Amino acid sequence: MIPGNSQSRKNGRLTAMLRLKSNFHSWGLQTRLLLPIGLVLGVALTQAIFTKISTERQMELLVHRQGVAVLDDIIKSTAEKRLFQEKFAQLLSMQSGLAQAIKKNDRQTLTNTLSPFHQKINLGDIHVYNQKSQEILKLGEILNKKIELSMIKSALSGLSNSKIEVTPDGLIILASSPIIENRNIVGAILVSHKLSGKALEQLKPAHGVQLALFHQNKLVGSMVSQPGLPGVVSQFKSPKYQLSGIDKNFIAYNFYLTSKPLTKNSLLVALVPIEEFVSVAKQQNIIFFISNIVLLFTLSWFILVLDRDIAKPLKIMVNTTLDMVNGNYHRRVLPCQIPELNDLAKSINFLAEKLEVQLAKLSHQAYHDTLTNLPNRALFLNNLEKALMDTKKYKSSSAVLFLDLDGFKVINDSLGHKTGDRLLMAVSKRLKECVRSQDVVARFGGDEFTILLKDITEEKEAINVAERIIQKLQTPFILEGREVFISSSIGIALDTGNCDRGDALLRNADSAMYEAKKRGKSRYTLFQPEMDSRAFERLQLATDLRKAIEHQELRLYYQPVVQLESGIITEVEALVRWQHPYIGLISPAKFIPLAEETGLILQIGEWVLQKACQQARTWQLQHPGYPPLIVGVNLSPKQFQQPELVEKIAEILTLTELPPQCLKLEITESMMMEEGETTIATLYRLKQLGIGLAIDDFGTGFSALNYLKRFPVDTLKIDGSFIKGLGHNREDTAIVHAVIAFAKALHLSVTAEGVETSEQLSQLKLLGCDRGQGYYFCAPISGDAVKMLIDKLLQKQFFDPEISPNSLIPSFISS
Repeated sequence: MIPGNSQSRKNGRLTAMLRLKSNFHSWGLQTRLLLPIGLVLGVALTQAIFTKISTERQMELLVHRQGVAVLDDIIKSTAEKRLFQEKFAQLLSMQSGLAQAIKKNDRQTLTNTLSPFHQKINLGDIHVYNQKSQEILKLGEILNKKIELSMIKSALSGLSNSKIEVTPDGLIILASSPIIENRNIVGAILVSHKLSGKALEQLKPAHGVQLALFHQNKLVGSMVSQPGLPGVVSQFKSPKYQLSGIDKNFIAYNFYLTSKPLTKNSLLVALVPIEEFVSVAKQQNIIFFISNIVLLFTLSWFILVLDRDIAKPLKIMVNTTLDMVNGNYHRRVLPCQIPELNDLAKSINFLAEKLEVQLAKLSHQAYHDTLTNLPNRALFLNNLEKALMDTKKYKSSSAVLFLDLDGFKVINDSLGHKTGDRLLMAVSKRLKECVRSQDVVARFGGDEFTILLKDITEEKEAINVAERIIQKLQTPFILEGREVFISSSIGIALDTGNCDRGDALLRNADSAMYEAKKRGKSRYTLFQPEMDSRAFERLQLATDLRKAIEHQELRLYYQPVVQLESGIITEVEALVRWQHPYIGLISPAKFIPLAEETGLILQIGEWVLQKACQQARTWQLQHPGYPPLIVGVNLSPKQFQQPELVEKIAEILTLTELPPQCLKLEITESMMMEEGETTIATLYRLKQLGIGLAIDDFGTGFSALNYLKRFPVDTLKIDGSFIKGLGHNREDTAIVHAVIAFAKALHLSVTAEGVETSEQLSQLKLLGCDRGQGYYFCAPISGDAVKMLIDKLLQKQFFDPEISPNSLIPSFISS
């Protein structure tokens, strides 16, 4: 043999094998699945010639199937009996008077109630137990005390239960159910039904099958009738309660044994006659055997193909997909041999890449503010909790600054939300310039920002940051070509290792921020423990306010509005007060903001409107000779934004029978500037009802005059802060003069609020003001006091224009 030729032949065979393998790997999935079919058919035909027919195995298979079917039917029947027993127990537990009898330990009533069921319906024994698991009625015997106690314990926990138990005495079906009265468990009922000996015949197996029941290798029940066979059955031993094959002891009797566990420690044995199956098994054995051979080779081939080329790649793909479901998008699938699976692998890899990018975006969005790109509330709190743990670990300090922009709402309302958004972005940029890289600046929501200062040594560092922020924000912002000024109120809370929760430290900073606003805004305040107590008092007050209307603690007072030229009282303004049962009379300046925050202002506002209209109508009926008083009622912003506001007011006017022209609604400038076109539409609808409209506290808000001339209002009420400086403060006098002139130009009447001196009254008359309101004329008084005032005025002929109101009303009050 020539070595070179031998090596050449080997290389040639290797090349052919590689080519065949390459061609095989290029086949599609369908080709690979069709190939085994031809191979299986060839193998089946070849094996058919040499296969030895086995009748015994075929017979065993047929008979075994018959036995399994019979046992399944019996087990199903037993399960149905168990469910029926459970329903029976539930039915008994609902019998009338049963719960009361148990509570009274009345055995006679229990016996009278349950004995008919025990005697007339052959469903077993009945036992009743009280709430302490004590047996108070026994109709029959429960054979296993341990099982009995477990069933009762389950029922007393509120669950109905049923169970099949096999004991040396036979098969027992037990069921328990709680006895409930008014949702309270007062006891339990237990029923049991035993099947033993010939009672097993109730299970009625078919096709000549005979049954035997074993409990721990001991025969406890049998319906075997063939002579000699019962003795063999009773000696039968099966250590693990499993039987397979044909037991030689029973072949002589032409029976095959099939078994199934009935309970944990019992075995149900079916003796299936085999004689009738022998002939059928012999006839079909050849077909079954060939089928088994074909199946064997088919499965072998498919297992090989599925495992190597389909199962393994699919398993990798499934695991990759599960990783994606769990949030891990880094894993990739390797290329596969089958083109279809390879395309699927590419798709999975593409999806994983896209999801990985999308997850990064979503994760960023979940923890960052979309407008400013600053960390949001959730991320800030996470950083704060970590900082507190580091504070304890390294014995350092941290600080939280809580910022709220002063006057942001005015800017947002007047310049628009887009400008407001640009201002927030500019503010966030300046805030980041005021802190270190390791500190955290977050937008907490709206115009609120929070700052976490990590690893500081003294409170002076936090104060320096607050001062830098206040100074930084004093520089005007240039937005859309105009200068915009903003300031900030800052609360500072320090942690020196004693704070366990981040939200508590944040709450302290928030309380300090509110204190800074109270002290004049554009400043910072360090948190003090007494601030926390004030916050708690505020919370308690808000809680009490919820009960104020229900407990009729709110009171209405009325302050007269006087015509300055004639001295006639033409109007009264309704003012709400809160008569707290423990604190006393609470000013609206203290509880109205709370009502706005909690949403109770809607309920309070509706109550005020209805009570004021009722009172105005009462005065009209009491003084038919006096011109009807107009009652002024303030509307809150939330009330004014209600879609059904006009309908509610119309309903109240109808209910109280008050003429619409006797009601004047007072709203502020800022309320009128919100939702401009919608506001105008609402005002016109109110005007159509005949109601008067007034702008309250005019001059303190931010009004656009081009809007104001479109509003269908009747009256401007000049804020008392301008009236206070009237006559001696040049700016206040000029403002009052301008407002009166502006109102006259628009054909509006003017009411001056807060008139307290005769000098102010004289100046208002000179400027042409129509009406006045304030303590110089009359303090807010009760509805009954208003009635007395009208009586006095009628007696003194108050309508005489020569009589000055500033002399008559104070004299009435003093009297």
